[in-house]
Amino acid sequence: MYRGTGYTSTNPPFVIFDDPLSYSNIPLIYSSPSSGIGTQAMVDIVVGQGSSIIDFEITNTGYSYGEGDVLTVPTGGTTGIPTTSGFNNNKFQITIQKTFSDKFSGWSIGELQVFDNIENLFDGETVAFPLTVANNPTSIRSSKGSNIVVQDTLLIFVNDILQVPGSGYIFNGGSLITFTEAPKVGDTCKILFYRGSGSIDVIDRNILETVKIGDELTIGYDSILSQQPSLQEDTRTATLIKSTDLIETNPYFGPGNTNDENLLRPVTWCRQTEDKIINEKEIGKDRMLYEPVINPVAYLIQSVGIGSTVIYVDNLRPFFNAQNENDTSLDFQKNITFISQNNKISAAATAVVSVAGTISSIIISDGGGGYVSAPSVTIQSPVGLGTTQKASASSSITAGIVTTISVTGPGTGYTTPPVVLIEPPSTGTENSGVQTYEGDFGIIVGISTTSVGIASTGLIFDFLIPRNSFLRNSSITGVTGVTTISGIQTGYYFVINNSNIGYGVTSLNASGQVVGVGTTFLDGIYQVASVPIAQTSAPGVGVTYVAKVTTSISNYNGLLGIGYSSFFGDYSWGKIILTSRNEEISYNSYTNNGYSGISSGTIVKRTSPLKYSKYKYT
Repeated sequence: MYRGTGYTSTNPPFVIFDDPLSYSNIPLIYSSPSSGIGTQAMVDIVVGQGSSIIDFEITNTGYSYGEGDVLTVPTGGTTGIPTTSGFNNNKFQITIQKTFSDKFSGWSIGELQVFDNIENLFDGETVAFPLTVANNPTSIRSSKGSNIVVQDTLLIFVNDILQVPGSGYIFNGGSLITFTEAPKVGDTCKILFYRGSGSIDVIDRNILETVKIGDELTIGYDSILSQQPSLQEDTRTATLIKSTDLIETNPYFGPGNTNDENLLRPVTWCRQTEDKIINEKEIGKDRMLYEPVINPVAYLIQSVGIGSTVIYVDNLRPFFNAQNENDTSLDFQKNITFISQNNKISAAATAVVSVAGTISSIIISDGGGGYVSAPSVTIQSPVGLGTTQKASASSSITAGIVTTISVTGPGTGYTTPPVVLIEPPSTGTENSGVQTYEGDFGIIVGISTTSVGIASTGLIFDFLIPRNSFLRNSSITGVTGVTTISGIQTGYYFVINNSNIGYGVTSLNASGQVVGVGTTFLDGIYQVASVPIAQTSAPGVGVTYVAKVTTSISNYNGLLGIGYSSFFGDYSWGKIILTSRNEEISYNSYTNNGYSGISSGTIVKRTSPLKYSKYKYT
């Protein structure tokens, strides 16, 4: 143990303790050989001084369990309990003796969205009020040609009395609602918006602001409508954006004023060109239009097959789904786009005509490149004959290259080889909805070797999330404490970069197949063979809990310098579970050139860019 130097009674060292691992809400799993489809059961356990479970309480009974099922608690990992070296596999077990079943049928009216309270604006005179959500102006409009009457999608209660659309209030779309009678001071009001089936019936759109506080507006007149030049006003400054179709300006007493509120007049709009002070606040000339569009991106570290909905990338959280990115909705984060970086080269082929005038085979002269799905093949019709006589064919690809073309219909009447047209590679992009994000990143503070279990020749990496990591900030991750220890699990894939020992290793999966080939130090892609939680000493922290990630490799390749309580490199991982995929496309990853090689593979981009404003700060 390293004792350190330089400490005195006036300069004592600080001792930092990790929060104790929780024994609450531990998921129950099936105890081998028992198995079934039951899920979601949770248990609180009490561990005595003899390291045995002395009491427990089931906090969630779960569902789909059967009589006779035997359950236990997981050991190791981020959801299980740590075990001592003397653990002899004497499991804590619960046997289900009786189950309860019930039946339920019901229906849902859909979603209702609550708008901000406007009661503080009631003064007995004002009749028009803005619609806002979390103080953000919100507009409701129907698509062009739609039969939906937006006025009927609102439920408005004044003094707990439901108002009749068109009688109690008027709303023709936009962000301003007009009551037919001015609400009095002290009246209560609730405004609800019927969204139907959420994102199916209503689509949220982020609109670039046009007029903002600080811009200059000049109201003029329209000579075509016989309006008089006396209506021309001087320039005034926007001081408040009350809704998407209503603003306030500085008090104006100049020429052009009129009491006719229904008079339509043209407006000249000039963007703010210098910083101003408005209502004792500094208003900068910056605006969303000038900001860069930044989409979080990651690289695939495992190829994605057709229809696959589980995606592994090099780094994911928190920049893909930061909880402080917006103060109203995070639905815009739940969509990603695949972008293939393969070179796009069209394939070419020649048809072979038989003595009988049919197409006997098709010879590929160039397999092309960059195909993510098998291209269609079109064969020219016989000269002088209709399309019903032409031949047909289908193709197949391997690693983005057309490798075979099979004749599915030989056709008739061919005297010379016809032209064969092969569909060019597509752009290689696909949008998919996201169900969940997982992932974290940190540093490696220990490396050891192992020769037991799945990894007959393996390495154990100690994963630590540093104390200054964004992942320890609940305002960013959204859940307190879940990322103090890496959440990586058995079977997951991860990357190592900036490592400082080793000469490159080849990592393997549980079946002994190659996962990645490293060329520099220990940088590369690995698969987790097991991941218990244990205590170790970390640099700058002292004794703390880490995830001890075991991986399998082909050989150590002269590896030296392993140990503990030092910096050995960085790790990161990300897992995306998609809701579904509609495209029959596969995407490649490149893992045979260490960490640097993955940048040549498929890019996974969050479809919506980072928000420019409305971040929640704590």
